[in-house]
Amino acid sequence: PIPPTETPVPPAATPVPPTGTPVPPTATPEPPAEIPLPATETASPTVQAQAATPAVDATPFPLASPTAPLTDVVPTPLVLPTAPPTTPISDIPLDAPPPIPPQLPEEIEVQGIRYSFDLEVDIDPGTLVQIDVVQAPGTTLNIFASPDDQLDSASAAYLYQVPVGPFGRVYAVSVTTGVVARYISEVTITPAGTIEVTSACSAEANARTFSTTFENQRYTYTFASFETTIAVEELRTTTITALGSIPLTEDGREILVRAAGYPGLAEVFVVSGDQLERYIALNEVGLPVTFNNLIFAETQFRYEAHLSVTVTEPEFRRIGCSGPFPLYAPVEQAEALVPLTTTFTVINTRVYQFVATEIVIAPSGQVPPPPVIVPPPPGFVQITLQTTVIVGPTPTPLPNVRIVPLEPVPGATASPTPPSGLVAESPVRARGCQGDPGELNVAGLPDRLPDRIQLSGIAYSFAGQEEFANDIRLRRIGCVGPFEAVQAQGTGDSRVVFLRLGRTAQTLYRYEAATSFAVDFTLEGDARVITTGDQRYVLGETWQRSIYSSVTAIVFAQDPDAPDPPRVFAVPVDGDIIAEYVPEGGDVVEAPAELQSRAEEAGINPDLVLAGGRRYLLVNLWSPVGTTTNGWVTLYSSVGEGIAETLLATDPRSLDLFVYRRSGAAGG
Repeated sequence: PIPPTETPVPPAATPVPPTGTPVPPTATPEPPAEIPLPATETASPTVQAQAATPAVDATPFPLASPTAPLTDVVPTPLVLPTAPPTTPISDIPLDAPPPIPPQLPEEIEVQGIRYSFDLEVDIDPGTLVQIDVVQAPGTTLNIFASPDDQLDSASAAYLYQVPVGPFGRVYAVSVTTGVVARYISEVTITPAGTIEVTSACSAEANARTFSTTFENQRYTYTFASFETTIAVEELRTTTITALGSIPLTEDGREILVRAAGYPGLAEVFVVSGDQLERYIALNEVGLPVTFNNLIFAETQFRYEAHLSVTVTEPEFRRIGCSGPFPLYAPVEQAEALVPLTTTFTVINTRVYQFVATEIVIAPSGQVPPPPVIVPPPPGFVQITLQTTVIVGPTPTPLPNVRIVPLEPVPGATASPTPPSGLVAESPVRARGCQGDPGELNVAGLPDRLPDRIQLSGIAYSFAGQEEFANDIRLRRIGCVGPFEAVQAQGTGDSRVVFLRLGRTAQTLYRYEAATSFAVDFTLEGDARVITTGDQRYVLGETWQRSIYSSVTAIVFAQDPDAPDPPRVFAVPVDGDIIAEYVPEGGDVVEAPAELQSRAEEAGINPDLVLAGGRRYLLVNLWSPVGTTTNGWVTLYSSVGEGIAETLLATDPRSLDLFVYRRSGAAGG
């Protein structure tokens, strides 16, 4: 390769022979010959090359390589002609954040395959199968797969009694927020379970764009995918709440959104017959906003330029998909002969270049990848373990496998590289949950054992303590503070969960499923409408903390400043029950003996005296009956059995007490 110079080398009398790196164009460039793209299911658009002055400062950020290149010659950086500047495509700046929910990583690794964040979906985790757990910096992610996506099911082996992929997509449920996010594999995985780097990405099925104006700002959208896991009626409700009405495209189709403003408007959904089309907003240079912080193959990229080149087969090769959109790289980088330093994408016949800036190691799952029985097709780079482990982060050769270093055993002889060339797997490590469970109390339970837990959208309540039986096999599903959550294998019963202190613990704490309420409508973060079964509850009142609350009980009243409110609710600061009081007098007498006994067991006072001097008597106790599927709101009922007309609710994000009334109930 010809080394770069500060001044372009003038052409000699003898033509320069072709090399692996394109020669920078001279003052009078020859028009490049067009060569068709690699064959895919849907052909990618190409761009005609235009004469332009090559960019001088186009040297990509140098990165180290974990494997020795085939040559010691430093590759020549790509210097490509850029396109002339155009008017902004939209009003979204290049540095706007990508539309990813807080605390969710842009890239994860599950069982040896890397996945990019794609979309927040409306799917019930109870219909999925958990396959892994990923500890991300901001939250713990329970990783699920759909049984319909199980690939090569006829010959699939099982690891820890869960199905083995590879999966083309996985679903990550945040333990912190309950958000369900879909992650797409960075290389296409066919229904037969094979890796197809050359396969088209979902956005290439329909290269359409449209523009509209929201809140006096111009937005332009490009097609991303067809969706089946989004609730259309819920989208209509949120669209009316966010925008006041449902906007239409020029051809009369509905445009639905999840929230107003950016990033709520970063993706929209267009109703097209019985299909729901998803579109992603373009930024000012014409890139999807998901590229504003591009992370691919554990490498961070920055946008470099809009190019006047044609993505051709001899010079560029597809390396995978960033969500719905394709990515390409020079051949040598795609085949991992040199480090990955630059990548390209094609959006609506425009070619964009990105350069690598740093290595970003993706959070990975705890389940090791399954053994590879059949070698993958060409283009899927296998990296074998080296006996010398490089300290520090290193770039990962494409497209989708990284080195898994083994920890050396003192005194042991280093094992040679496996002759098969398959990825070496690290041994399974003991996985412990972090935290202090506290001392045992008088009931023989840890002080910090929770009364209720929320896992994958299902609420569980503590039911009792049991001893482990050797004939029962338990499957680990994650951590709840210092406790490990497990389920009994083979029963298929997801209504019972056990907590235990480590894998060797013989004592199990049994939790049984309680009522789960689906959040149908929210406003400013508050759940306004919730449902369970065929019952629908609507938020009717919000009671605030009374100024007469004490250090042991928080008192709620409709008028927080009233010295003698007609009714109050009290929540003990260390309890899990809500007490209801009314002023003494008339028909209100001392609470029945049974109610006083329940109150004494729960540490509830049978009466209260507020600062106004008036005495209040206990008339009811409200016990927890379930939580919302997002895990935030806890619902309380005063009805032991049957359907409750009214529910009280608390939310740790709010200082208020919420009153829900059943739709159609008296006064509701």
